[in-house]
Amino acid sequence: MTTKEQAPKPAPRRPTVERSLSSLAREDVDIQVQNQLNSITVFTRKNGGDVEVLEFQPKDDPNGEDIYQVSSEYLRLPRFLDALKKGILKIVDADDPAVVEAADKQRAAWDAQQTAKNESDQFIDSQQVKAFSGKQCLAQEGRLRCSEFALFASNNSERPPLCQKHAYLAGQFVPEETGKFTNGKPEVEWRQVGIVQ
Repeated sequence: MTTKEQAPKPAPRRPTVERSLSSLAREDVDIQVQNQLNSITVFTRKNGGDVEVLEFQPKDDPNGEDIYQVSSEYLRLPRFLDALKKGILKIVDADDPAVVEAADKQRAAWDAQQTAKNESDQFIDSQQVKAFSGKQCLAQEGRLRCSEFALFASNNSERPPLCQKHAYLAGQFVPEETGKFTNGKPEVEWRQVGIVQ
């Protein structure tokens, strides 16, 4: 070989997937990961004393639950790297329209769940007031108030709180609104009125 002839230069080393992932793992960033299977994929890891569970729904899930945002720390886990190498999971660009759409679907699904939960809680609350109302009986026994309790199967604004023994006195009581509202209904206090004959 003469001095004019030079050995061919080796091709520049292209970064390998492993090298790119390991450099990303050292950064403190969040990454978007998508399930590539048509079935649910579950990934668990121990974090201190806790176990974290990621449950990816099948690819192209209508609620967007096939994509999770995770810490780049996951890239330090051999099993997670294996899932990426095998194509079970895939890192996707956060600006990718599919990722944005998945995030929108996740938000919409979450909002729908919260709305349903709030409606359910309001319904349960309104039913509990009716089902478990109870007050001390308003009837007098001599100079003392009756020690029994009146339990209601319906809202206590519908009849005066009188125990079974004094239920016959209901006509002697009238409701007065207090100005307060519970579940959209006015609260009432019952007053005994004198009966003129």
